[in-house]
Amino acid sequence: MSISYGWEKLYLAIDCLTSEGDQTSRLIDAVSFNLAQIRSENDLPENLKQRFDNLMESFRAVQPTQNEGLYRATINSFNAMERKAAVEEIISLYTEMSKHRELI
Repeated sequence: MSISYGWEKLYLAIDCLTSEGDQTSRLIDAVSFNLAQIRSENDLPENLKQRFDNLMESFRAVQPTQNEGLYRATINSFNAMERKAAVEEIISLYTEMSKHRELI
């Protein structure tokens, strides 16, 4: 993959976050369908890899039960402040990635 792929997936995550539905569902979709596809070692610039990995780790903190996926289980456990912080970090990563992309 490439940095362009990472940018595209972050862009699509932002698109999910601004779509219809409640904040929890939008965040689950953004993570499951877009962020989870990014491989930091291949798809992000060096200065964003650790931040991205830390963010993704925060989405894997709760063990799922039955048919509930890992990301869904964790995000469902977030309170409003934790969801807000996660959304803000995704937006920040996208902004930084866009700046980096302009330099290429």
